[in-house]
Amino acid sequence: MRISVIQFNPLIGHVESNAQRIIAQSTACRDRGFDLVVFPELALCGYPPLDLLESENLVTNCLQWASHIAQQTSGIDIIFGMPLKNPESFGKSLLNGACRTADGQVQQYWAKTLLPDYDVFDEGRYFAPAPPNFNQLCSLGGVRIAVSICEDIWYESLNHLYQRDPLDDGLYAQADWILNISASPFQMGKESLRHTVLSAVSRRLNKPLLYVNTCGAQAELIFDGGSACYDLNGNKIASLPCFEANEAELTWSSGTWLAGVGWLSREEEDAAADVTGGSFSDIGSSDQVQCRDTRFQAQDAGDSEHELGQLRSALVLGIRDFFSKQHLTKAVVGLSGGIDSALVTVLATEALGSDRVTAILLPSPYSSAHSVEDSLELAGRLGVQCIQIPIHDAFSAHKESLEQAFGRPLGDLTEQNLQSRIRCAMLMAAANEWGAVLLNTSNKSEMSVGYGTLYGDTSGALSVLGDLFKTRVYRLARYINRSHGLIPDHIIEKAPSAELKPGQTDSDDLPPYAMLDAILELYVEKGKDPEYLIDLGFDAHWVNRIIRMVDACEFKRFQSPPVLRVTEKAYGRGRVMPLVGKYVH
Repeated sequence: MRISVIQFNPLIGHVESNAQRIIAQSTACRDRGFDLVVFPELALCGYPPLDLLESENLVTNCLQWASHIAQQTSGIDIIFGMPLKNPESFGKSLLNGACRTADGQVQQYWAKTLLPDYDVFDEGRYFAPAPPNFNQLCSLGGVRIAVSICEDIWYESLNHLYQRDPLDDGLYAQADWILNISASPFQMGKESLRHTVLSAVSRRLNKPLLYVNTCGAQAELIFDGGSACYDLNGNKIASLPCFEANEAELTWSSGTWLAGVGWLSREEEDAAADVTGGSFSDIGSSDQVQCRDTRFQAQDAGDSEHELGQLRSALVLGIRDFFSKQHLTKAVVGLSGGIDSALVTVLATEALGSDRVTAILLPSPYSSAHSVEDSLELAGRLGVQCIQIPIHDAFSAHKESLEQAFGRPLGDLTEQNLQSRIRCAMLMAAANEWGAVLLNTSNKSEMSVGYGTLYGDTSGALSVLGDLFKTRVYRLARYINRSHGLIPDHIIEKAPSAELKPGQTDSDDLPPYAMLDAILELYVEKGKDPEYLIDLGFDAHWVNRIIRMVDACEFKRFQSPPVLRVTEKAYGRGRVMPLVGKYVH
């Protein structure tokens, strides 16, 4: 049996467009002699469709297009994910399903049993679990295939979160091999976890397994693909490259897989994963205990080169698809001379091309000469257009008007925030004038403690670095510079500063980032209490102060742009906190 595995990048809600691409790729595979084509979870409507599913027309449209796909692709079997109507008279009206088309008709349906409702997932809001006996074996040319959908193979790895394990169904014991179609989003560290799960499932069932994952970015969520095939002993035979919509040939012969064109060999994948290069040193220093519960303290617990390479690819894909899927053409970045805006400009240029990115320098009376020089040098290295719009006069005019109205000089914080908001007005005006989109440059450390001006540097259509703590921003910048040298060394080496008053540095208000990010990771991402952090050796004053800052700034995060998710707990859908209620520690 010749199988074509399609690592598909769908457009959410664009059923006709997705269907036409499924038809085109499937007919091409039929003409090349393939027997079966496999697409990922909800490939027909895109994942996650969210409240689009509340439109009855969407599901009806999917069902109609599934029939049309069958009619247009006679002569080859196709399996793809799509929403289905629940045949039961109770519960949610929809199923997260899949179908097989062949001989001009839809031949078979399957549905997902385990519906995740944790982290960024909320499938129980829309779908009912598969009804009893709904899923049956698929028989193709005498080969029996058990079809599962994403979460249905994760039961044992989730501490028995659900009431039952779909893999206990007898059809898996009867199958010759297992197919899992998935929409599993990327996060740092998930690659190894996913391999562990897939390997364990194939060993437990003593069956070869084919895993087909979606690829592409849907606003916050980035899907890395990484489709793979395993033998019955849990050995990965081959995998598809990550972060690329791709196609690969696979042959099922005599009870085993023969990986053809499009796959990475196990040796190629291992070689990429083994390039660690050690950890990258943190920015700043700390006299705190070197805590191994976090990646931002212990020297040997940092991000490897492989992980940083994946992080870079994920962010580039996130930017690229955000623009392409909304037909946006141009990006604007406020270039300050700091590391965050420099990194965003580098990533945006890689994603979109230098001709579609414009950097704008907005120096104030407190901007240092080297910040302007560094920004111009970066823009020159990247080949992006760079425009200077000094805000001295605008700042003076705003300040004078406000001081006349108030009858006194402006406070220090008001004066600092005023500069940031003037910059935002200029950036948005440029974006409007050019039909462009402003990219946000705030990092996760700043978003966590509110170290950013609302309606100023928190503005933008997409937060590129909002899930990267400052320490990781530096690591990624150094990683990029190791191979390309794009960012001027001075930007990386100088003390971080907002440059909103004379001689200002981030350390005026914040602890060293090695300490700050460690505390934030433990509290924000891992949910640890203050007492736990203090017992680890972190200074009680800083622990309590940082946590108070995090809790007090929830209203800012509610108004922040969508964040490209790359960790287990990103702001936005990944960390849903009450706006006014606070947990009193």
